[in-house]
Amino acid sequence: VRREKIIEHVAKGSKRGTKPTPAQQEQRKTRVLNIQREMLQKIHIINQNFNQELNEQLKRSKRGEHVFNNGLL
Repeated sequence: VRREKIIEHVAKGSKRGTKPTPAQQEQRKTRVLNIQREMLQKIHIINQNFNQELNEQLKRSKRGEHVFNNGLL
């Protein structure tokens, strides 16, 4: 193969891409918070007691409870 036929490709930067700037991080953070607020508002329209149900489900399960379908059996 002649040298003219070889195409050289120099990799620039990391494979993961560039890191976001602090301003971009803040924009993303506010966007995520807005989405979370919108979802909670939509859920509250459907179910008014949503937060109460969440608090009940956050209790730590007993040992082996997950094996028996979360205490349903």
